[in-house]
Amino acid sequence: MPIVIAAPFIGGLAVPSYDVNQFSLRQAIIPDALLGRVNASSRVIIRGAVPIGALLGGLIGELFGLRAVMIFAAFGSFSSLIWLWGSPVAALQSVPEIMSREPSAVIR
Repeated sequence: MPIVIAAPFIGGLAVPSYDVNQFSLRQAIIPDALLGRVNASSRVIIRGAVPIGALLGGLIGELFGLRAVMIFAAFGSFSSLIWLWGSPVAALQSVPEIMSREPSAVIR
């Protein structure tokens, strides 16, 4: 029970740190002319996954019970970090420079 209580609290502390890093990196490397489209696409992908996850959680709960949902959610949360291990994002020490922030340099 303490883990169930602590997990949302820890997640609530981690989300602002994640958001600041994510938005800062995105603003630094995406040309201004594309920034709105990239932000909108990211939000659709991230927030669009929420109803899919809710439906999947409900289906797993109906078929296998609440314990299976909790185990699936725990492994799913940690498995989302796997892509970072091989990603160049994990090795970043500073914000990379982009070649040009001029709109004329952006592919339309």
